[in-house]
Amino acid sequence: MLLGHPERIWAVAALFGVLFIVTLTMRKRLPRVRRWPILAVCFLWSALGYLEYNAVVSKANIRIDAIITYPTVYVLTTLFILTSALSVVHAIRRSRSITEQDETKNG
Repeated sequence: MLLGHPERIWAVAALFGVLFIVTLTMRKRLPRVRRWPILAVCFLWSALGYLEYNAVVSKANIRIDAIITYPTVYVLTTLFILTSALSVVHAIRRSRSITEQDETKNG
């Protein structure tokens, strides 16, 4: 699906770039959310797109690098997304507990 199509890989990188911008806009609401993993995934997919573009331009026939690069990118993407998702969950829990503490004090 992605092999031989750098434009699709760059589209994935762009989606992670948009997700990074969305997390930046939520900075005041959830200040403890880890944003660097999303940015790292964006750069990772951009680099993969560059490698794929070079392979397409040079008309590479046998792609030994794909055996290593694609699984590595998929595993790192999964780990970085989990890291960011867990930080979002912890930030939401923390903000809810702070809100509940404020309500009990005021209430």
